[in-house]
Amino acid sequence: MSNGGEGWRTFGTLVAQIGTLPAWGGGGDILRDYFDPVIRVFLPMLRRLATGVGEDELYWYYHLLSGALSMSLAQTGLIDRFSGGLCKSTDMRSIGKHLIGVYTAGFNALPRKRVKSRVRG
Repeated sequence: MSNGGEGWRTFGTLVAQIGTLPAWGGGGDILRDYFDPVIRVFLPMLRRLATGVGEDELYWYYHLLSGALSMSLAQTGLIDRFSGGLCKSTDMRSIGKHLIGVYTAGFNALPRKRVKSRVRG
């Protein structure tokens, strides 16, 4: 999307805004029909990487990640205003870099249950 031009930015903004409206995102057919299949592929992949992490932790992780993605795609201008122009809500490269850093650290910090190993004797 960072190189896709105005059309992709508009599309990302629309998806983000629709996704945050309860009638569309939470219980609506559009996201359920078109985005749920993607999420149903993503979550098992995440689960395989998150050995020992509880199901509830994975769902919360995904929920918070999707919220950050939605806020970023919506390009609300909040970060522009709060940072006094230092950061731009349209700077997808910086957003991507920071999302990767924050959510990699968050993923690594997820509480993991100890898995007992069998010792052969």
